Amino acid sequence: LKAAIKNDVQRVVVTSSVASIYYPAREKTYTPDDWTIVDAPKISAYAKSKTLAERDAWNIIQEQQATTTSKTELSTIHPMFTIGPTLYTKEDEAADSFESASICIKIMKGKFPMVPHIKMGISDVRDVASAHILALSTPEASGKRFIMSPKTLWFEEITQIFSECKPELCIHSKVAPSFLIHAMALFSHNVARASKSLNIDYNVDSSDTEKILGLKFTPAATSVTDMMGNMVALGVAPDSATSDKGDDSNNSGGCLIS
Repeated sequence: LKAAIKNDVQRVVVTSSVASIYYPAREKTYTPDDWTIVDAPKISAYAKSKTLAERDAWNIIQEQQATTTSKTELSTIHPMFTIGPTLYTKEDEAADSFESASICIKIMKGKFPMVPHIKMGISDVRDVASAHILALSTPEASGKRFIMSPKTLWFEEITQIFSECKPELCIHSKVAPSFLIHAMALFSHNVARASKSLNIDYNVDSSDTEKILGLKFTPAATSVTDMMGNMVALGVAPDSATSDKGDDSNNSGGCLIS
């Protein structure tokens, strides 16, 4: 960012995260004016690092605007649960190792018979890419933070979208009891992180993303369908409930509805 300022770059767009906006989660609608509280108890390292990094970026911009003739502008993009088609090929060993893919593959393989009662928003990767370009080229985007999801959904609602988009996978998830999540959190870092948002009904206000950038969000079902199709094409997820030939002993090879 300092190099951009030194070379009179007109505008910089930083990929931040909604993690810099809504920790610790509370029952409210979060807007671009909200900031994560970095000294909150048990805040994740990810949320703290993203928040501190973005704060530093804004501070650098404000300082240069006050003390130099350079007027580099800043906009930030804040994705949530980012899914959609990837650019990976079958030869890429990392095709199934990034977090969004890992979660989607587990949903598709039925590895989530129970899910925590937590909320998250879906961000289509194509919308996120478009927002970066629009934030560079839209004059009114200067000095703005853009949330990249139209609303939040309960995790069980997200797995239901997966089920409806590809019914042949026979995806069925129930909401896990809260006491079970808290118990599992003692042994799993990922569960511990999720437990901090357990049962908290929050939402996000991304109206600036639509009004200022003119971006129309991709429907969640489209994002899910395209992500699932991509995972199948890459050979890292099953095409039907009977096509996963891995070592999952819990896979009975058919639909079990209880």
